[in-house]
Amino acid sequence: MVFTDLVNSTAIIKQLCDEDTMARDRTYHETILKPHSQRVETTLEKYRGRKVDTQGDSYFLRFAHPIQAVRWAVEIQTSHSIDPILTPLGPLSVRIGIHIGYPLLEGENLVGYDVHYASRVAAFGNGGQILLSEAMAALVRTASIKGLQLYCHGERDFKGIGNEPIFELLYAGKQPQPLKNEPATIKVAPDTKHNKSQKETQRDTSATEKRLRPLIFRISFLMPFSVVLLLVLVAIPLINPSYISNLCDILPICAENKWEARHYKAENQAKKARELAQEATDYDALKQASDQLEEAINQFESIPPNATIYPTVQKVLPGYKQELTKMKNRLKTDIFKR
Repeated sequence: MVFTDLVNSTAIIKQLCDEDTMARDRTYHETILKPHSQRVETTLEKYRGRKVDTQGDSYFLRFAHPIQAVRWAVEIQTSHSIDPILTPLGPLSVRIGIHIGYPLLEGENLVGYDVHYASRVAAFGNGGQILLSEAMAALVRTASIKGLQLYCHGERDFKGIGNEPIFELLYAGKQPQPLKNEPATIKVAPDTKHNKSQKETQRDTSATEKRLRPLIFRISFLMPFSVVLLLVLVAIPLINPSYISNLCDILPICAENKWEARHYKAENQAKKARELAQEATDYDALKQASDQLEEAINQFESIPPNATIYPTVQKVLPGYKQELTKMKNRLKTDIFKR
């Protein structure tokens, strides 16, 4: 989820040299807001983004993948840097906040706690900044995107939520900036969670070694027994192949875990297929969703009746089959025909 807002928009309108408020509003819309909106909306499709809502000059956006949201935000800020929209107060500035969560879908709108969280992240921004929640920062850090860095601003008081850490996304050599209404001095090192001194690293390593020493001793003590057990497990099928046709048949717990894991995988794949179908605007996207859902249904149907999870499968399977039929019918319509 992405929230954007223009910085000092009210002050900009006041500084426009028009005769009355209505004329200033019209000039602001035509020469400042409209060019910015065109940049936002024309780049959304490229990054699989969608407009959820607008309020004044603010945007609420959603993206199919969080990394696409990050790349979109970088492109928007870069475009304003390279080709600025001029105002009476200088180049137009945009603040962007990004959070990843699980909002509720209400018609075409998104609602819930995570939506409020995302808006709180954006509210701390100054012009030109891209701010991230802790969850979003962790995802970006894991993705290791070339050219992007994180700067930790520490914890801030999120209205109605509490103290939460906030991160700034740095790109193209950009330096961290103070947050909204904060002094210009930056004291925190970029992403301090991962910038320890050599002494701190050595100290942490020594402490880790002390904690692991008893575990290493136990592993070395049990290793010979583990080797013997492994040899026995390998030898039994060789002596009598029919004795162990499937290890999971001998261990019911293992078998149940296997079917539960298959159900979990199929459930996730079916949900992703459903989301992809909702966002599909062309034949290929809808066909991909249909294929994914059909594969998930096959996974459901491979779970045997004696599995504990089987009753749950029987409850959800008819609904997914019905959705697959609807998808295939959509593929036959004039809109989606090749």
